[in-house]
Amino acid sequence: MKRTVALRGMRWLVLLVVFQAGDIAAEAAQETDEPDSLRHYWTGRIEQDTTWRDTVYVGGDVTIVSGVTLTLAPDTKVHFLPYRDETQAGLDSTRAELIVEGRLHAQAGGIVFCSADASSLGADWYGLVVERGGLADVSHATIRDGRCQEGRTRHDGPYLLCQLR
Repeated sequence: MKRTVALRGMRWLVLLVVFQAGDIAAEAAQETDEPDSLRHYWTGRIEQDTTWRDTVYVGGDVTIVSGVTLTLAPDTKVHFLPYRDETQAGLDSTRAELIVEGRLHAQAGGIVFCSADASSLGADWYGLVVERGGLADVSHATIRDGRCQEGRTRHDGPYLLCQLR
């Protein structure tokens, strides 16, 4: 016997999962009650021009590839999950980095790069790493709680930003 059940008054969540080049991206339907940490979570490569706004969570290295621009809207907060690097790559395989091979445009007021732990004592994430050929337009922004030394460079490597106020 076949039984039909009517479901009324229930709220459905549609979740689309896309596997691409080893990375997993999740997109949720527009009207959901999910927390920002699920809708604005990043790790892996950014391969097309992208704008971040509101609050963004980073759980592993994020690489802006050559030829691509990541723009941060005014008052964007980028929270790096402490001592976490899902990609286990970059200059520190235990802390997330924002790696700029393309262009980072963060010139609007109120932008903050920091640990997701509000009580952080520092060194929770690695820092902004600007590779040769990359460009970071960063002004009127706060960068804190990073591990690397401010403005230090290696003779053969990237420029690192950890503390900028």
